Amino acid sequence: MKRVIKRVLGIDVAQKELVVCLGRTHDDCTAELYAHKCFANTAKGMASLLA
Repeated sequence: MKRVIKRVLGIDVAQKELVVCLGRTHDDCTAELYAHKCFANTAKGMASLLA
């Protein structure tokens, strides 16, 4: 089983939306993007991101 050695969170900020992506790097140096979600770039979207 691969062991996770690093986790990353990336957020692409645009005028109308935020795209959030989660990734991880394993001990054999392979990278994996395993989750993403889009949020509106509004106060409601920010609250949803924080929740």
